[in-house]
Amino acid sequence: MELNVNVGEVQASKVMQYLQDMTAQSPHQGKLKTLYDMLDPEQKDHAVTRDTFHSTMRMWISQCCQSSEWKDLLSTVDELKHARQRLSEQNRSLLRSMAQSEDTNLQLTLEITQLRAKLLSAQRATVRARSLSEELDEARRALKESQERLVQAQASTCTLEELDETLTLLAEKDNSICKRDLREEVEGKLEEAIRQTEMAKKTAAINWWRALKVEEDRTKAQEEASQASHSRDKAMERLQKAEATVQELQDKVHCLQAALRTTSQQTGNDEGREAAFPKVDASHQSKRRDVGIATAPMEESVGRAAERAMETWRKVEAMVNRAVKAVDLLHVSEGRIRQARERVEAASERVERVLSKAVDAEAKLSEVETRILEKPEVGSFLLVQEEATAAQR
Repeated sequence: MELNVNVGEVQASKVMQYLQDMTAQSPHQGKLKTLYDMLDPEQKDHAVTRDTFHSTMRMWISQCCQSSEWKDLLSTVDELKHARQRLSEQNRSLLRSMAQSEDTNLQLTLEITQLRAKLLSAQRATVRARSLSEELDEARRALKESQERLVQAQASTCTLEELDETLTLLAEKDNSICKRDLREEVEGKLEEAIRQTEMAKKTAAINWWRALKVEEDRTKAQEEASQASHSRDKAMERLQKAEATVQELQDKVHCLQAALRTTSQQTGNDEGREAAFPKVDASHQSKRRDVGIATAPMEESVGRAAERAMETWRKVEAMVNRAVKAVDLLHVSEGRIRQARERVEAASERVERVLSKAVDAEAKLSEVETRILEKPEVGSFLLVQEEATAAQR
């Protein structure tokens, strides 16, 4: 149908030719003739504007509606309008649910990034636990060395006691002859004992400092493990919320599919009516065909919206599966952290035992020193040595 774009008018014969092609009727027969007479009463093929065409069509439709054969068609049109309104409302609700699902999708992506960051922190905690285990091994070796030194110190104290006994015996026999030799021997032994006690004190202090450091690292690991468990609980709650939203979307999609099936059944019933009454007027069939053509795009748009909703639902389901995998990884990392914590606690207990043994050995050394100092000859010798060192200073 050619349209005069500059003026906005179409000839009446062109309009009737278009209607004839659409309805397969002659413009000089039936109700199309009345429409042609209303558009061009003088039969001069006048140009028809859009407003005149709409007004004339309204008048022609009102005249046609007065006949009884259009009542069934009007009822079906009303039903189709009602169905169209209902489907449009469902389409709007589906669009809203799609927007909500997109928001939940964004929230899930943010939560997954947070979970990944927490997984990285958990991995770092495992690396720290490994380093702590290595430090504990070093502390064990150092404690073994300190124990060996303490054993040597105890052996030296035993020898000192034996030498002290021999010294007393020799002093009783001959104080003037063996005094110098005894002084030199006692001086060497005392210097060695003092050196060994100082080394034992230093090693005990170093081991104590390492034990304190290990205790601090253990408390940090426990705090990180508690934070990881708290974040896991939050992630599980958010996953439950996401599953609830996915279930709601699935219910809405099922409702929409049921509505589509009902509309398809209604269109099938209309086709059955046309097959049962083949003698209905051709204009009646053309009107139904126009109504079907008008409702077809609406059904296609609803179908596309349903497909989009299903795609978003699949994406949300995939995101939920990824989040579940991340939670499983968190469980595994928590188990590793728990094992590392148990190892650290066992190592700390061993360190405490070794430190207690070192303290006992130091107490025994101090007792031996006091016993040596209580003897008069050794005490006088130490006083002379202190005076000599003070004079040198």
